[in-house]
Order: sequence, then structure tokens, then C-alpha cells
Amino acid sequence: MILLALICLLPIGYYFYSERNTQDKKQSLEDKFYLVLPKLMDKLSERWTQGDIEGLYGTDKFKCSNLVNNIELYDSTFLECNPEYLKCFFNSKLDGVSPILSIGEFKFSLLSKIDQASNGDVYFSLIDNLIKKKISINLKQVCHKLFLPKNIYSAGPENEQGFYWDNYHSDIFVDKYVVTNYDVWLWQNRSDVNWSKAFYPSVNLTMKERDLFCQSRQGELLESRVMDAASFYPSKLTENYIFKYPFPWTKQRNTFLTQDIALNKSHCEQAYVFECKKLVPLQVSSPSGLSWIGITNTIGGYSESFKNINRESANLKVSSQHLSRKSLWHRLGQRANWKGERFEKRDFDLIEQYSRKEIEREVSIKEVAFRCMYYR
Repeated sequence: MILLALICLLPIGYYFYSERNTQDKKQSLEDKFYLVLPKLMDKLSERWTQGDIEGLYGTDKFKCSNLVNNIELYDSTFLECNPEYLKCFFNSKLDGVSPILSIGEFKFSLLSKIDQASNGDVYFSLIDNLIKKKISINLKQVCHKLFLPKNIYSAGPENEQGFYWDNYHSDIFVDKYVVTNYDVWLWQNRSDVNWSKAFYPSVNLTMKERDLFCQSRQGELLESRVMDAASFYPSKLTENYIFKYPFPWTKQRNTFLTQDIALNKSHCEQAYVFECKKLVPLQVSSPSGLSWIGITNTIGGYSESFKNINRESANLKVSSQHLSRKSLWHRLGQRANWKGERFEKRDFDLIEQYSRKEIEREVSIKEVAFRCMYYR
């Protein structure tokens, strides 16, 4: 009887031991799973914010059909926080780059399609190869917002004094780049898109539409005074006066825009003006016209519209790639007026709106870009 009882008990004992062993193993895997999640997020964040980590852009290994593979037209920074690039990565369009994220014994692969919000955030799900857990991911559009340091600033062009303001009680962030067609198409939920022009600046919206777009991103259309603060070389308020310098890259008043010297490519990185077209094409994701905080397009490049709370009519930067280097519009802070609806000649008043002086009236405004700012 004892022997029979032992024999009868053996399978039961083995069952409990086996089940407990399996449970322990599963628990151990789950523990490991949660330990590797921070490393997974680090890898995803690196891919999202740095984009072309392997340096494949501009080579035949870059096979993303929705992204123009032309290093002359695009700086690879446009792949940072770019949903289309993330889709390329997960869809194995980068030769030699595995779309599987491996961390130790875990391998994570895409489970769902990548969805995009109108503000540029992306949403998708991953699944691991061992315990088959679904992980919901939300990556924020954080790449191109630049912080404006706290200071006292002066709005308007070099000789304009009096419009003083400060940002000591608020955090202000500014888009590094102007808004693209792709950004606007996401907002408009459009599917009939021309991918060859997707990442060119958006230049066709009315002023009201631009403001609505920025509101959809929890921001507002960039204020002219904030553009000035982000563009002028910083200076302290001294005896009720702030020194301002006409160019964003130097405190010197004599530059290639004022002197008869041979133009070179480095000049075009500082301000892409009409004569630069013979030297180098304007990159769509151009780092030209870089300011002290890192925003682009401060001089040259594209004309740009703003909201101006100090002088409502002063809402247009005229300086662009279509103006000769000798144009006096290539100075920081100078503003003309755009009525904000159409883009015909009569819709622009090319009198400088602060000084009310005529700078150069025979100017053709061909595109008007814009960007957003954010109070936090």
C-alpha cells in the first residue's frame, strides 16, 4: 500500500515541481523583460532623435522611397524625429541595418503600423520574442525646439530701441526650422502628396491658417520679437540701451554682404543669398543663416512671416535667396508687411515698418515660410 501510494504520488509531485519550475522560469523572464525596457527606450530614442546613425543617407544603401536621397538638397538632420525615416527603419529599407531591436536575449520587432499625430508625435507597438508582451510606444517630436535663454531683449531692427521685454517668467521654445509641407499635410490629414516636395518649406498657407497650424502643435505663430531675440547676438541692457548687430554670426558691421569680396561656400552657410546659387544649391533642410541659439533662416534662404505684438504691420522678413547680396533687406530685425491672404505683388507693402523708410521696393516675394513657438 505504501509503495502504491508512493507510485501514485510521484506523477503529482512531478507535475507540481514541473509547473513551479515553468512558472519560476516565466517569472525570471518577466523580471528580465522589465529590466531591459529602459535599454529598449534608449535605443528607440537614439534612433528617433539622431536619425541616420549609420550614415547611409546619400548612398545606394538608403532605400526609403518617400525620402529624397540627395545629400546636395538635404542635410541628413532632416531625418531626426522624422516619422518617415522611422518607417524605413522598421520596414528594412536601410541595407545592412536590422529592424529588430536586440537587447540581451530579447528581440523586439514592430507589431503595428506607425501612426502619426498632427504634431509630429508617433505611436506604434512592439512585441518581444520570448514572453510575447505587447509594448505601446509614444515618441515625442522633441528634436527641433530650441530654448530661448532668459534675458532682457529688444524688438525691432538694429537702430530701434524702446520695445524692451523679458522672458524671466516663462520658458520659450522656438522651432529650429521652418514648417515643412509634410508637417502641414499631416495636419490636413492629406494622402495625395508629392513626396519629392514633402520636406520643402510650407509657403502657401494664409496667416490665419499658419496660426491654426501652430495651435494644433500646442504653440503659436512665431512672434517677431522672439525671432529678434533668437537672432541678434545677445547683449546686456546698459543705461536703457541694448546694442544690436545687423548680422547673426558676428558683431562686425562689415561682412561679405557689405564688402566687394569673393563669395565662397562658407559665406552661403551664413546667409544664402542670390549669388550663392552659382556656388552651391540651397539645402532644403538648410542650416544656413544660423543664429546664436541655433535657429536657421535668419538671413537669406526664405522670406518668413511672424505675428508682431509691438507693431502689427511689421510681420514679414523680406531677406531671401532671391535678393542680391547687396540688398539692404539682409539685416536682422527689418520687417515689411504682408496682408496675410494672397501672394500677389499688391499684397505686400515693402516699406520698412519700423522706420517707415523705403529700403528696396522692387523686390519680388516668391515664397513666405513660417515657424512656431511654444510657451511652457
